[in-house]
Amino acid sequence: MPAISEESSSQTGASAKLAENQPVNTEISHVAVVNSVRPKPEQVGAAFLQACQDSEASIRGRDLFRAAQSLIVFDHFEVKQVHITGNPGWVEVQIDELVSLTGSKAEVHKRSERQRWLLRRRDNKSWELTPSRDTIYLPQHIAERILARELAQLTEDTPDNAGGTQEKAKLARLLDVLFEK
Repeated sequence: MPAISEESSSQTGASAKLAENQPVNTEISHVAVVNSVRPKPEQVGAAFLQACQDSEASIRGRDLFRAAQSLIVFDHFEVKQVHITGNPGWVEVQIDELVSLTGSKAEVHKRSERQRWLLRRRDNKSWELTPSRDTIYLPQHIAERILARELAQLTEDTPDNAGGTQEKAKLARLLDVLFEK
């Protein structure tokens, strides 16, 4: 595993601090750029997963129970089909969801769902993939890291009051579900 330099580590800390100061209802963009003249399913899938990974810093430090967007935690993602006609297009994806957070409601559900997402030409050599605008998608391993950090931060910063205890309990239950797999 590559070592993280102090500079990149401090930048990550700064990113987390910036995210904490942002309004809860600020939307997080999940547009993925696919660098290909004619994208194949593997390229679209790789671009989407990279966009999920890149969004980790902007999500860290936010109160996910009060977010404007729903959060879907998934453990498997696959692009089934890419359909292009001129400049617009779409992709059909299959996503295996584990957990969803909508407002203050956390729901555990293990289901596989097929969705169609917009694919739009950016220029001659690239496309933009736009999943559902009102949803943040996170792979399981990233969600585990974010939720564990949030629980640790709450445990250190929050005095034992009813609101803090309830939020810690919700986070602990979600982590339990994610770590069970």
